Amino acid sequence: MNKLLFIFITSIFITFIIISPSKVIAEEEEYMIGVKDVLEVTMTWGNQTISHTATVPPDGKISLPMINDIQAKGLSPIQLKEGIMQRLNKIVYNPDVTVIVKGINGKTIIISNDSKGSSHEHSLREEEIKEKIVAPNTLPPSSTVTIEEDEYTIGAEDVLNIVIWGNDALSKEVRVRPDGKISLPLINDLQAEGLSPIQLSDSITNRLKEFVDAPDVTVIVREINSFKISITGEVVRPGVIKLQSKTTIIEAISLTGGVTAWASPNRITVVRKDKNGEKRILVRYNDILKGKDPEGNILLKPGDTIIVPRSLF
Repeated sequence: MNKLLFIFITSIFITFIIISPSKVIAEEEEYMIGVKDVLEVTMTWGNQTISHTATVPPDGKISLPMINDIQAKGLSPIQLKEGIMQRLNKIVYNPDVTVIVKGINGKTIIISNDSKGSSHEHSLREEEIKEKIVAPNTLPPSSTVTIEEDEYTIGAEDVLNIVIWGNDALSKEVRVRPDGKISLPLINDLQAEGLSPIQLSDSITNRLKEFVDAPDVTVIVREINSFKISITGEVVRPGVIKLQSKTTIIEAISLTGGVTAWASPNRITVVRKDKNGEKRILVRYNDILKGKDPEGNILLKPGDTIIVPRSLF
């Protein structure tokens, strides 16, 4: 009898362990940093403390004093902390790093309201994205664009923080002039437009070597003002738009409130100028929304002009 009772109790215990909710509930995934997220990074060693707040730019990297650019997008705060620690360990003894996500701005979806494509953009927190159910008339999955990461290129009107480690007199916050140059103490004018922050840092370092022993230069992009596009014609709010990250044609039109009832969405033109001249790209807006032309949802470049013509009928 005692043996049978022992077997019965053991079976109940094993069954409870197998079906216990704590065993089947998945652990919450760590938040992954995205473009536009605001990070507060504090680096401490000895009696030194450096705190820096950075907004993740389109290339997914942030610039920090002493270590220059480091990848942030796609990493959890703990992974970013470990990456910063590895870089700092080569420079200082026994550093401590804290990474705090102050603003979550990198998660967006585009929702289309009607057949004409009038749309709007929602910025979502991580938990909202997991709960969001996409309605049938939103952008089809086939219109998703995969973007390869590359370094951010500095442009006119961008605001840069030039940090010369250990030399506050030479450190300066500057705005890139319309001619693409910046002015710094000792070295005067220097080309900035068209360079990545690391390339500009190298250029400043080479020029400063004439005046300073072993200069340590960090270039931090404080404001991105050069990524501008123009939208004209049959959209709700035509004008110039300043972008903060890589943006597709569909996303850009959504920022204007969408096309009007008088638009001819399948005859939209993107005018793009480069060193080889001007070219025009035909965009079939309705076909993209319907999933017929997902590759037509092109990424825009600074200076692009989008023309939305009026319907002929």
